[in-house]
Amino acid sequence: MKSVVVVCCLLASSALTSHATIYSWTDENGNVVYSDMPRPGADAIDLRARVQNVADSQSAGNSYQPQPEKPAHPQPTVAIIDPSDDATIRSAEGNLMISAELTIPAGVTQRLQLLMDGQVQGEPQTATTFVLTGVERGTHQLQLQLVNHQGSVLSASQAIQIHMHRPSKLHPKNSPTVPAPTN
Repeated sequence: MKSVVVVCCLLASSALTSHATIYSWTDENGNVVYSDMPRPGADAIDLRARVQNVADSQSAGNSYQPQPEKPAHPQPTVAIIDPSDDATIRSAEGNLMISAELTIPAGVTQRLQLLMDGQVQGEPQTATTFVLTGVERGTHQLQLQLVNHQGSVLSASQAIQIHMHRPSKLHPKNSPTVPAPTN
């Protein structure tokens, strides 16, 4: 213990006298002793040869990568898994089935709400499949929202775009065909 105190005092005083040389030796009890007075068999310690940590500025700047903070509670997520983004749906009646995938933490009640072109379609539901009928032809955006009982949005899927392909209203599916004129 005395050796540690002596070492600390010597190192503190060496900061004031930077040109001083310190000597070390082992006494008859096996303790390492430090002193500024030379002694036969003592090793000289040059305090000016201090270890310095030097890092290459390029490698030091590239090696640090902050870790993203993990949320204290996992956040619920929702995604549309069917149809895929930019899909073309061919249906004479305009039928469309949407399937969702949920990742929700324990204790969260799932209620999904479907939006088509920014408009809510029906009431929020617990099922992960939606069926729409009579969807007009053209391009539509679909999005799902996970909502709580008060209607606040907990999470929303990425909006996808679909293209509904239906027969023209000018040429209904069951209209009689007009025979081609023969000459």
